[in-house]
Amino acid sequence: MDIEDTSQNTSESNKWRCCCLPYTSHPKCVRISIIASLSFFILIFSSCMLAFKDLDCNEQHTYIGLITLISGFWMRSPLD
Repeated sequence: MDIEDTSQNTSESNKWRCCCLPYTSHPKCVRISIIASLSFFILIFSSCMLAFKDLDCNEQHTYIGLITLISGFWMRSPLD
């Protein structure tokens, strides 16, 4: 086993596969797609709970907080 074999094995072990993105192997691409899809589902769930459930004011704060948290994560700060 020489150095070239070791570097090739290391690069092969760093490739990720995802069931939703079968052709990508870059870990950053897989990570951002998972974060984006989770954010999307949290936004949809919170919006549906606010729209279709008759919640009192205290219960609404939970879903509004989730929407604010996810929106704040994706929006860029004007101070940057």
